[in-house]
Amino acid sequence: EPPHFHGASENPGAETVCFSRMDRIMKIDRKSRYVRVEPGVTFGGWYGDVDEQQRKNATIEIVMDGEKTLTPYFVKNWELASDGKSISDGYWTLEVKSETNGGLLVGAPTHPDVCGFLDLSKPINGGDEYFVSAVSGRSFYENQTLRELRVSDRLTAFSTESFAECHSLTNVTPFMPASLTVMYGSAFAHCFALRGDLKIGTNGTAVALQATEFAMDPIDSLVMGPNVTTFERHCFSACTNMTNCVLSAALTSIPEGAFYACSRLTKVELPDSVKSIGVEAFKNSPVTNVVFEEGSQLETINDSAFVTCSKLVT
Repeated sequence: EPPHFHGASENPGAETVCFSRMDRIMKIDRKSRYVRVEPGVTFGGWYGDVDEQQRKNATIEIVMDGEKTLTPYFVKNWELASDGKSISDGYWTLEVKSETNGGLLVGAPTHPDVCGFLDLSKPINGGDEYFVSAVSGRSFYENQTLRELRVSDRLTAFSTESFAECHSLTNVTPFMPASLTVMYGSAFAHCFALRGDLKIGTNGTAVALQATEFAMDPIDSLVMGPNVTTFERHCFSACTNMTNCVLSAALTSIPEGAFYACSRLTKVELPDSVKSIGVEAFKNSPVTNVVFEEGSQLETINDSAFVTCSKLVT
């Protein structure tokens, strides 16, 4: 059904669009790629080229100063299939690979191009007995339809390359949930349109950071809380958006290639607990200043830790 246009705008060239009376999914025609909706369930909001302040509004105002994509979504909870092998919300149907204490490990979608918005935070079967706790490896690899992703504070793991190469993905809310305890390498690698600030190990839950866990992920800044005591080699290598990082006060070493080729990282502050800096830890990163916290216990710096860091001054 077409949207209803009404009202007046103070901004020249703007249109007011209201979807408040179109809020129940009546039919999804995947072949023809259209959805018919009528009153019945709750209008959820918008994704696409809509500013954050209007995303939840039924009526929005858009200045058409260029090509824009505006897509409404409608809240329909996930339903677990009777055989327990899939969940569906009327848009997406996701494979269920396993279940542990109500937490579901979900996999690849049946129809990968059905919708640009994926909300993994919604209730399953209308309650809290089941929830999405993890996304399996390569489930959405190279999915060019997915534009926005929402996850819950009960999600604990992203698997290897689960959302890698999703070039249209622009927003993940929250970027990394506080409940996250493990990622298995490059979960969002080469998602070039995505930006985010990573806070991990700050909520009292121990976090295990694996080798190459965030390698090539679109992290703008990093805050590593005290619950991260170690992380493995190349954990943050080639995070080319990263401009600054705050490291855990519980760390005792910076491992091999930890921040290798982080091409925008210019300043590093090392907590006094760090005793060693490993092989090529900051190689090919434009670090200009390394700040050692007062009372530093640093004992060894590998000869190649800062190799090719040509801009390093202090």
